Amino acid sequence: MAIWQFDLAFYPRGGPEPWRVDDGHEVPPLQEGQAAKVQAWLLRHFGEPSLLLEGWLIFGMDQGNRIDLVFNEDRTANLSARIDARSNYESFVSALCELGRFCNCVLFSAEFWATIEPATTEVHSALHHSRAIAFVNNPHAVLRASNPGG
Repeated sequence: MAIWQFDLAFYPRGGPEPWRVDDGHEVPPLQEGQAAKVQAWLLRHFGEPSLLLEGWLIFGMDQGNRIDLVFNEDRTANLSARIDARSNYESFVSALCELGRFCNCVLFSAEFWATIEPATTEVHSALHHSRAIAFVNNPHAVLRASNPGG
């Protein structure tokens, strides 16, 4: 993930919350039936995906705003979105919120370790407090802060 990108994961409302692991975090997957419905929704709204690896579908631009649907061996799937803070992301944020409501999921930001409701005001608030927006607004300050000794 580039510094100007803000990542959100989707997970089923009312289910287990994301948890920390040694190399980051894990998010509960969508069940098989829900994953199939999400894939159909994404095809209708974003068109044909790019295939990064077997079972890893990218809807949107690989280097821009995108939604990833990654199928596991048991046909459950992990769903996530990457917002490019350099772009005009308004309609993309609206679409990912609509998707969250469609699949009855909430969003999760590992940056803030917080659940975010799939509402544009909530996502915009998180995004506007993110490191991605800070970098886009003032890259030199963010880079200096990340390397205070150098």
